[in-house]
Amino acid sequence: MCIVVDHGPDSGWVYAKRNVFAVGLWVLYWVCALSAMLFARSRRHLCGTQLRLGAILCIGLLCNAVGYMIQGKSVVKAITKGDGLFNLIFQMFYVLLLMVINTFGHVCKLGAGLDFQGRVLSGCAWFAFYGVQWYFGIWTAVDAFRSALWWNLTMLLIWCVDNNVQARPARICMIFLATGVTFIVPNFLFNWDNDDPKFPFRAKAMHCLAAWILGYMWGYAQSALPLAGFMRLVDTYWPLYLTIVLVTAVPERVDLFGPKDPLLRLGVLVAWVFFAAVFARFTILSEDRPDYLGATTYMHYWTLFIYLSHQLQFGLFQSHPVLYYYTLWISFFVVMGAGIWRKSRQAPADLDFSELQTGSRTGLEMKHLERSDAHRASMSTRGGASSYSQISESGSPTSKEREMLDV
Repeated sequence: MCIVVDHGPDSGWVYAKRNVFAVGLWVLYWVCALSAMLFARSRRHLCGTQLRLGAILCIGLLCNAVGYMIQGKSVVKAITKGDGLFNLIFQMFYVLLLMVINTFGHVCKLGAGLDFQGRVLSGCAWFAFYGVQWYFGIWTAVDAFRSALWWNLTMLLIWCVDNNVQARPARICMIFLATGVTFIVPNFLFNWDNDDPKFPFRAKAMHCLAAWILGYMWGYAQSALPLAGFMRLVDTYWPLYLTIVLVTAVPERVDLFGPKDPLLRLGVLVAWVFFAAVFARFTILSEDRPDYLGATTYMHYWTLFIYLSHQLQFGLFQSHPVLYYYTLWISFFVVMGAGIWRKSRQAPADLDFSELQTGSRTGLEMKHLERSDAHRASMSTRGGASSYSQISESGSPTSKEREMLDV
């Protein structure tokens, strides 16, 4: 929703330019990290993933082309002469890059399955690959080095998880720490600038790559980590970081151009770490989180449809921009309402179970009272009514008496 609203007609990318609630530090990068995490957890072969992404790419480009023609622009001219080609592809560049970087992740996984000598050669190949790009001026020396290092660390993490090495959680945490340090320290020391004419991929591409790498690592390794302490830390202290987020939410594109002031730049990097921790907390897959409203499946397909077609809607509502935003918000609530309505139409037995699963106080209390009444009756028939008479005489039960009731 943040992306399609910001891409809407007459918006001027106002949310991104003003960095409203630090959207420049989490919206795009959560998308990158989530894509990587799901790819790491997927059991589908790379070819199946690429075919699905290719189909999404074709549908999105077709929608963009139709929207382009509705605006009175020539698709043929955009393709042959490059006039407006960026606007024709636009949001589908992300899908193209996702297909490329997924291939890199698959190569890492293959390299992690080799013997020691094969893993060393694979690591050297990554440095050679980025060294050639640095030679031709695509990356700075620092960015080329840490990009190659991140792929090596990803390969090492995959090997640690798959081979159940000694002190595996500690080694995995060290890999995460090394990845984070090599992202934060160079950014703090050298700053970042997306408009550097010598290095076109300096800022945005580096930040997206870092988000994808960390998301892939998180998706692959979280099942091998003890997460209780991390969950308790984030759940307890996350409000304290909101002050940092609000202070560093300067009205600029801080994701593309680093603040000149070192202290403010450090605050932006700390806010980035906070958003990474919140993302990790939200995406712990071992937790059982029922779909209380029943809207997840509906919202999934709505999100995909809006992402693919929002440039087509841009063309349709260009002369009446307000209709573009009405369409987004009305369809959002309609889809969510459809999920809630379908959930409410479930069988009564399913609703009772879901009520117990959601932690409804009424449902739980009724179940507890039923168990207590049944247990009281069984105890009285076996001559154990004295215990319950003592509890009833004393008023509210003590903690030991509650334990006895639960047993």
